[in-house]
Amino acid sequence: MSENKFEAWMRLAIEAANESGTAYGAVIVNQEGNVVAKRGNTVKPDHDATCHAEMNALRTTHKISKSASLEGYTLITTVEPCSMCLAASLWSQIGTIVFGAGVEDVLNAGGDQIALPSEKLNQSSPKPLKLEGGVLHNECVELVNQHYNK
Repeated sequence: MSENKFEAWMRLAIEAANESGTAYGAVIVNQEGNVVAKRGNTVKPDHDATCHAEMNALRTTHKISKSASLEGYTLITTVEPCSMCLAASLWSQIGTIVFGAGVEDVLNAGGDQIALPSEKLNQSSPKPLKLEGGVLHNECVELVNQHYNK
């Protein structure tokens, strides 16, 4: 069986995470399936707590698209988005978020994470987006475990 598009894009997100030296990588693709942004977490080098991989990818995509709306775009991220990243995705009108490891996986690895699953915040939005978790789950959990058990 050949790899599906979500798995191929997740491999790019994993690559972005590895390049950033963290467990966190994100890719955004447009409606045509073209990769628009590939970013890792830069919280430490940028000295900015908002520089999560998803936020970095959203900022890059907004600049490239010259639009505040990313309707129809897909965000692929190695770890389920935190509340900040999910809220920014909702405000950006991202159509779909695909993630690998979940909030529980980060907590189980000893990482800091707000223990609020994305689906709960998503359901409170007047325009919920589509969430799909568990894509390349094992590979993403391994990334998380390596990051938090250095």
